[in-house]
Amino acid sequence: MGVRSNQKLLVHDAPQIRNHVGFEKASHCLKVHIAEKLILESCSRKGSFCESGDVTWYIREFGRELKRHGDVFTGRRVQPLRAALLLLANLHFSSALPLNSSDCEHIRAGGGAMSAMYLLSQLEFLFRKKSRYLKEDGTIKRPIPVTLCVKAGLNNGKRPKKPISNGRINNIDQALVLYLYRNNQLPAKRLKILEEKLLRCKTTFFAIASDACAIRNTINGHCILGIAGRLKTVRHPVMHGALPDPSSEAMFFGLLIAIFYYGERTPS
Repeated sequence: MGVRSNQKLLVHDAPQIRNHVGFEKASHCLKVHIAEKLILESCSRKGSFCESGDVTWYIREFGRELKRHGDVFTGRRVQPLRAALLLLANLHFSSALPLNSSDCEHIRAGGGAMSAMYLLSQLEFLFRKKSRYLKEDGTIKRPIPVTLCVKAGLNNGKRPKKPISNGRINNIDQALVLYLYRNNQLPAKRLKILEEKLLRCKTTFFAIASDACAIRNTINGHCILGIAGRLKTVRHPVMHGALPDPSSEAMFFGLLIAIFYYGERTPS
């Protein structure tokens, strides 16, 4: 499946993935591939989103299919995550509904922001949980090599004299860099493949990179940042209230979580 441009994606007779793929019968590997394709097509730029219905279809089916698995998608974590995905799948982008609109209409119009916040927090948890260097709460559980400290921008960006073995990582971009470093788990491998595809995509501003501060190229004066840099720009504004509506990023977060979920279920 090739990546379609926005012009091809939005024409009335554009082929739809959902018309050719039965989600329930698709392999986990194919679902990972579709999630990657949808990121490339529909939400590769921060703050923008464009689709013909396939992303909404994918998020809805993912939410319906989500169940307990492994050591991450367990217990009471599953239902809120499913709810966030299904709320996102039923989202109506609008910020000016009449006051007399129904409760459901108001929820659908503004629910994307709530979904984005929860999905972003769960991404950060995934990066920590699956990292060799961090505990679930972000505290360091094994010494972080000097090279990796520099790569992740730890120690206030200064090269430490020795590995860092204590403290807490509170930034999602740094947690991602620690997660990806020399990681052979399938979800990490797929993220690295996605990075290469994004970097080759001339219409893409943002790409997944293993360096929190990487600036790989520029297109029309716009810097290409890694996913860590993208998450860094939205994490604090979203969680501290400065960004009033992060709905446009929610689909991106949901697709990244799908890569984790189905990647873990795919045989290596």
